[in-house]
Amino acid sequence: YQRRVHGMAKLLAAKPANAAEFLLDCLKSHCGGGKKSFTAAQNFPDFHKHFDDTYMKGKAHLLAKHLSKELYEKLYPKKTDFGFTVDSVIQTGVDNVGPQYVSGVIAGDEDCFKTFCEILDPIIKERHGHDPTKDVQAHDLDPANLKGGDQADLDPTGKYIKSVRVRTARGVSGLPLPPQCNRAERREVERVLVEAYNTL
Repeated sequence: YQRRVHGMAKLLAAKPANAAEFLLDCLKSHCGGGKKSFTAAQNFPDFHKHFDDTYMKGKAHLLAKHLSKELYEKLYPKKTDFGFTVDSVIQTGVDNVGPQYVSGVIAGDEDCFKTFCEILDPIIKERHGHDPTKDVQAHDLDPANLKGGDQADLDPTGKYIKSVRVRTARGVSGLPLPPQCNRAERREVERVLVEAYNTL
């Protein structure tokens, strides 16, 4: 350390460029040469708050229940085509504690459901009662097949139902989902949707 300080003093009295190079070299030596790399074990999230009886009375969301250290280490190096990592998938669950958040995970693109299926599949199964490894989603867009669509069938007395809302949501194939979308991709989603709606 003393030799470094002595050398720094000599360089500071010399050419500024040399002094700057020496200082940069010192910083690199001290800090490990730039951004540090951490192992999956070092980066594994701390879920103790999720199970601390004094904090949430043991009521954890599904991520805290299903993500083991071993599974995290397995998924840690993986990345989707759009750059989504396991940390991107779980960050909302790390930040938000409690059962009101239910799942604790998000998907950034359609590839997430394959790349990170080992954490997403069990959460989807427990949350929705649908097993992604076996079940196939049914598609029927024919309104004639709706059952109980007449208000009289749902509420014969007419006393209870004031309005009915149907909500649907889906992504656009080939584009990331909102958590991973940049501005250009969001504009492309808008363009695709406008083009589709104009055909109705």
